[in-house]
Amino acid sequence: MIDALGAAVASMGGDVQQMSVTAQNLANVSTTGFKRQMIVGRSFADVLAVTAPGESNSFAVALPRFDAIQDLQSGTLRSTSNPLDFAIEGKGFFQISTAAGPRYTRQGNFHVDSLGRLVGESGSPVMGVAGEILLKSAQVSVDARGRLFEGERQIAQLRTVRFANPQALVNVGDGLFAAGADSLSSEENTDRVRQGFLEGPNVNSTREMVKMIETVRHFEAGQRVVQAYDEMLDRALSKLGEFQ
Repeated sequence: MIDALGAAVASMGGDVQQMSVTAQNLANVSTTGFKRQMIVGRSFADVLAVTAPGESNSFAVALPRFDAIQDLQSGTLRSTSNPLDFAIEGKGFFQISTAAGPRYTRQGNFHVDSLGRLVGESGSPVMGVAGEILLKSAQVSVDARGRLFEGERQIAQLRTVRFANPQALVNVGDGLFAAGADSLSSEENTDRVRQGFLEGPNVNSTREMVKMIETVRHFEAGQRVVQAYDEMLDRALSKLGEFQ
């Protein structure tokens, strides 16, 4: 019964984590390029693997058995007619230069700062294949390869990066990802850049609302298990007290 109680508590912990992730997904239902998160369960073998030597396997039941992963499926592209809005058709990412190092994003709502640099929403420079991109004005044209032209003259090319293991990317917030130790950038990237388009979030609000309702009901079921165990334990202690 102790194991059953531990399993119920662990399950309720997973529900709390699921609610947090679902709430975040719903809060970003209109955020450009947002990638929804999903909760996945670890295998029982993985849970047992982290049990310390000398501890019983029942201890593993109470360990967290859930991980949050990114759903990196592409969102729907929408036309904006803004020449500095860009979207990627494919699985690549734009590269942004930040004080913490290179970051990667699907958010292509760029603008020109006071220094003439093409920058992302946070103000960090968007990287081209030859470094920062400097523009004389926002009136540029961009082809499918990400090459930027002012008139007939090519001035830069957007740097887009693919990863062999995109699930190893680390979400650092504000639509940015850091390259994880196992992400490994891919050498060849044939993704198409679309000018005047932005990628919408890959969040389905109806699906997220259904998930929230399911999670609440599952949490309530776990609560009933804990309450039933507490009542049973109370009755057992009362009975034991009668023999004293």
